[in-house]
Formats: sequence, structure tokens, C-alpha cells
Amino acid sequence: MPSYYQTSFFALLLLISLTGCKSESDQTVNPVAEPKADFLIRSSGYAPTAVSFLNLSENANSYAWDFGDSTVSYELSPDHYFLTPGNYAVSLVAIDTVTNRSDTCRKTLTLTSADPVADFTWSGSRRTPAYIRFINNSRNAAFSEWSFSDGRSSTTRAPDILFSESGSYIITLIVFNQNRSESDTARKTLVITPGKMFLDSLVLDSIALPDTLGHTWDPSSGPDIFYNLRDDNFYLQFTSIGDPVVNVEAASLPVSWAAPDSFSITDWDKGYVIELYDEDQADADDRMTTLHFTMNELIGRDGYVSRYPLAKDGFRIWLVIKWM
Repeated sequence: MPSYYQTSFFALLLLISLTGCKSESDQTVNPVAEPKADFLIRSSGYAPTAVSFLNLSENANSYAWDFGDSTVSYELSPDHYFLTPGNYAVSLVAIDTVTNRSDTCRKTLTLTSADPVADFTWSGSRRTPAYIRFINNSRNAAFSEWSFSDGRSSTTRAPDILFSESGSYIITLIVFNQNRSESDTARKTLVITPGKMFLDSLVLDSIALPDTLGHTWDPSSGPDIFYNLRDDNFYLQFTSIGDPVVNVEAASLPVSWAAPDSFSITDWDKGYVIELYDEDQADADDRMTTLHFTMNELIGRDGYVSRYPLAKDGFRIWLVIKWM
């Protein structure tokens, strides 16, 4: 073999020995990361309450939650509502479905019973018959007990109650937590006003003797008095004409007239006028005075009472009222 061939051959062998060949065992293999389950609990610490679970797991694409109250979820980061206090063993299984590997994280959620706070209001007309809906604004309350100071009670959370009679009612609400270990009480006064009134009678207890001009009503005796009750459209409601109280003097007072049965004023803004007359047989009747009123004006002045005075020019008449 020529010398230059020998030299090339030995150089090739030297190159092969220096560079070598890599086997499979010499190659770097990156291992698959294992799933790591973890989560964070966000809670008020009191039951009943909604609790948020924040999933902090790694290397997983499927999740199974067990909330320790026989309910489960497969959401990423679920919210769950717990009704009662207690210790709940919450677990999260984080799964890599590609490798079928999984990891489990367990934590204990402790919920206690928050102190209840009683509060309420109401809606509806407060005139009889008054249908009142009670609105329960209590917090942390699992049970409610109502009493209405008229012997009635309710365990409904937000009851509807009919008040047929006017008056002041003490409303009491007692609320309890889930295990009835704690309670709170709220009391308020509900005033129910009459929704209907009847005019029972008119009572005259003061008259001008003599009249405003200094004259006697009748030359030889006291006036013979009757009245008209008209509305503000001048329509006659009822009258005692033809049946006057004869020869009224100071010693004769008071005198009264019974109103017709079941005369009710339903529009309390409507105006009315009482006209007092001295009945004269020989000439025209003398109008002694007029007294104007509306029920709302009287209620605004005196409240819901059984007698309202109307006075003018030395005359005074009492309206005697029955409230329903």
C-alpha cells in the first residue's frame, strides 16, 4: 500500500475514535411532571353561607371536589353553599388525563353559627281593614317567631296579617340561629288607623244669645232650632227641619240630634257644612250660623277621637263619631 493511502486511513480511524457515536442511553429524557393538588378556601366562617374554592393545582386538567356534605363538583374553582355549622372535610383530586396520574389535597372547613340580628319593616295600607305584609330583614336567622300584641303569632319568615280594628300594635320578632343557641329580638309599634267612620249624633252646647246684632232670636222666647247637613256641592244629606228643639235657652243646653243610621263619610277630603236655623212660623227661618269641616282637617287637628268641636260666632256643635 502506498504511503499516502496509509496516512489517510489512520487519520479516518483517529476521527472516528474522537467523535464517537451516541447510544439511546446517552440521550437526556425529560420526565413528565406529576399533578399537584392544592386549593384555597374563601369563607366568612359562619353558616349558612356561600364558600368559594380557588383551585391552585398544577399539571392537571380534570378535577373532582368533595365538600364533605354528600355533594360533589367537577368545576375548576366552584362556589358551594353550606346550610349548617360544622366541620367539613373538603377534598380535591387533581387529575392528568393524559398520563392518568392524580393527586389529592384535603382540608377542613370549619363553619360556626353567626349571631342572629333581628330587623323588620312592613308595607301596605294602615287603614282598617289593613292588610300588612311584614318584611323580614334579619341576618343570620334560621328561625323566626312573631307576636302581634293581640294574641296572634306566626312562625312564617314574612307573614301577611289582616288588622280589622284600629289601634296601636306592638310587633315583636325573635330570630334564632340554626341550632337555636343564640337569638335576637326586635320590637316596633304599628299604628292602624280607622278606615271607616259613622256620624252618630250632633250635640249643641253653646249658642249666641242674643244674635250678633244684639237682638233676641225670638221676641218672647228662645230660638226653635233645627239643622241641615249639606255637602260642599250643597246637596242635603239630612235635616231636622219640622222637628226643631223649641225655645232653646242657656239652661236648655246641651241639646242633641241623632244622625240617621249608618251615615258614613267615606271621602275624608270632602267638605261638609252644618246650618243652624231658628224656625219661625210667621216669616222666613233665620239662619243662625254655618259650620264647615272636612274629616281630614278634624283628624289632622285632633287625631282619631270620638268627639270633634266645631265653633263659630258663639255657637259650638260637637260631632260624635264612631270609628270602625
